[in-house]
Amino acid sequence: MKTFPFLLIGIIAILLASTFFIPSSSATTAPQYATQWGSYGLGKLGQFAFPQGISMDSAGNVYVTDLGNRRVEKFDFNGNFLDTWGTKGNGDGEFQSPAGIAVHGNSVYVVDNELNTIQEFDTTGKFVTQWGSKGSDNGQFLLPQGIATDPSGDVYVADTGNSRIAKFSPDGKFITSIGQSGLNDGQFLSPRGIAADSQGSIYVADSGNNRIEKFTQDGVFLKTFSASSGSNFKTPLGLSVDSSGNIYVTDTGNNQIVEINKDGNLLTSWGSQGTGPDFFDNPRDVTIDSAGNVYVVDGSNNRIQKFGSLSSPMSQTSISGDNQTQQTQTQSTDQIQQSIIPKITNPNDTTPPTITAAADMTVQASGMLTPVSIGQATATDDTSVTSITNDAPSKFPLGTTIVTWTATDSGGNIAKAVQKITVIDTTAPTLTAPPNVTIEAKSPDHNSVDLGLPSAYDAVGVLSVTNDAPAYFPLGQTIVTWTAKDASGNDATAKQVVTIQDTTPPIIHAPSDITMEATSATNNVLDLGNATVTDNGVIQSVTNNAPKTFPIGTTTVTWTAKDAAGNGATDTQTVKIVDTTPPKLTPPSNVVFEATSITDNQVPLGNATVTDNGIIQSITNNAPKDFPLGKTLVLWTAKDAAGNISNATQTVDVVDTTAPKITPPKDIKVEATSLTDNTISLGNATATDVEQVTISNNVTKPFPLGKTLVLWTAKDAAGNISNATQTVDVVDTNAPKISKPNDITFEAT
Repeated sequence: MKTFPFLLIGIIAILLASTFFIPSSSATTAPQYATQWGSYGLGKLGQFAFPQGISMDSAGNVYVTDLGNRRVEKFDFNGNFLDTWGTKGNGDGEFQSPAGIAVHGNSVYVVDNELNTIQEFDTTGKFVTQWGSKGSDNGQFLLPQGIATDPSGDVYVADTGNSRIAKFSPDGKFITSIGQSGLNDGQFLSPRGIAADSQGSIYVADSGNNRIEKFTQDGVFLKTFSASSGSNFKTPLGLSVDSSGNIYVTDTGNNQIVEINKDGNLLTSWGSQGTGPDFFDNPRDVTIDSAGNVYVVDGSNNRIQKFGSLSSPMSQTSISGDNQTQQTQTQSTDQIQQSIIPKITNPNDTTPPTITAAADMTVQASGMLTPVSIGQATATDDTSVTSITNDAPSKFPLGTTIVTWTATDSGGNIAKAVQKITVIDTTAPTLTAPPNVTIEAKSPDHNSVDLGLPSAYDAVGVLSVTNDAPAYFPLGQTIVTWTAKDASGNDATAKQVVTIQDTTPPIIHAPSDITMEATSATNNVLDLGNATVTDNGVIQSVTNNAPKTFPIGTTTVTWTAKDAAGNGATDTQTVKIVDTTPPKLTPPSNVVFEATSITDNQVPLGNATVTDNGIIQSITNNAPKDFPLGKTLVLWTAKDAAGNISNATQTVDVVDTTAPKITPPKDIKVEATSLTDNTISLGNATATDVEQVTISNNVTKPFPLGKTLVLWTAKDAAGNISNATQTVDVVDTNAPKISKPNDITFEAT
């Protein structure tokens, strides 16, 4: 009995030494709900489709990355919409998967998780620059998430897939890399969120290791905040540091916000899964304004919640087993002692019991925390076992938890045994892809498609949902495979069919109308030009129904464009072949025609020759039926089918170069009546000619006895002369007429 007091005191000392107390600290109650804004919406201002990151500028404006709408939205501190920028794409100012966002001065830095880039804008949304590409080299990224800036403006990026933090200058020049993949201090397993305090210390949400790690600006590891610091994180994603150095963490797996001080002591936590105020569904990020208001990206609720802050004392703080309810406990020393001092009924028993813990167990996780029926330990003792207890939590986290069983006998002797409870997660998430999408093509291979958002559930939380969708979709069907992965590495896939259809006909513009001078009546060859065609698909053919050669007149050419989907469109082009050129007329040669009449000369004119670029409609002249003596100007006229006229002249000269045809009177033979002075009637000569003829002869005196040749001359008005002769023969065939003397009666003598 003399040893009992010392034994009892020793037992009490041992038990007191084994009890864990969270250090006392000045704590705050959960901030009061202030307001919220946003709801689900595609393409609508002020709404979100799974928002991701949040940051604030010095004016109190709030910037949010809106994943589903591939944009950044800007609000004032009360949630009034101010501005937005960005659209889906790969170019400057475009996004595929906007994630983290940070504001420093007039610069807004945005992480694109899919493009593996950082884009810098000013606070009005004007693109400044970008850097990064996919890879593991310095300055490259693999699925980056969070981003932050330190007081000097250097930029820190959570390079999630490479399990490191990359540090850059404000203009994107690589400086250094912090950390590597692993479970030890200063190492990461899927780092997501990142923040910097006013002293330049860097805080990283190491989501795969369920902890927060603190580093210097140069990457020197300082401290880890995890369950041992009083905060049992489950997939922490985002974090922010206020002006006092307190750290706010989006404890995503527990759907709550946790506030710890700079030493890692828990100050407060609030929230649980739900849709009302103060409730969260997949909180993604958090930021603090200068007044201490807290802004939370409530991802799956597609909203921003704003909370104010109040202070209250708290002497002792603990977190319940499911890490969702804050409990404040105040116990007196007497109460503690009463709860830990064993009831001793047999002080002479100094032999501890023999205890056998319940068998180690491996169970499948049913949630973030899993209730487990751990069985019962057994204990034997020389006297009696008064109690068998354990320190098992009400629910178990993923991984192995050591349960310590304690058997106490009537002498106050204690024996311990341990049991391993291992909670595993081999169940893949449940994933439903967004509905199949059918849209009208805008391009053969450069179509942007809003795929929508999948629904994914996992008992222990979905770590990521990704897809293999191309940046742009071609015509036809593309199978998009969505993959949901939980924190245990289980994944599930679902298929979504994206159909880019082309029911839109091409847009065709025929070449400009053409007016051309004819070179032929029917065989005009010309260059029509080319039609311009645009289409949201592939142009298969552009044809026209133009003839090989064009006739004079108006021809309508129909151009037809067809795309690969069989859609067709037409447009017309008017081709006018005009004839404004008169025919080329060559009259017959001038004619000199020997007159056959004074007025009625029928002269063969010959034929004019005409060439024309069209059709010769007529060739005429104004020639009289009969031509008079002299020159007549004949006007020839050629007229084509277009009414063009040309003229030319031909000179017809009817001339008289033929001497009259003269017939002299018949030769005369007359009996002389005188030796020299015979007057004879010669008769009349006759003459024929086309003109008036004057007939004369050379007789000037009576005819002598004998033959005289009379020259007859016929002269027409043209001066043509012809001659003929008449012989006048004055003959003396009469015997002399003798007049006998009167009869004489003469007496003979």
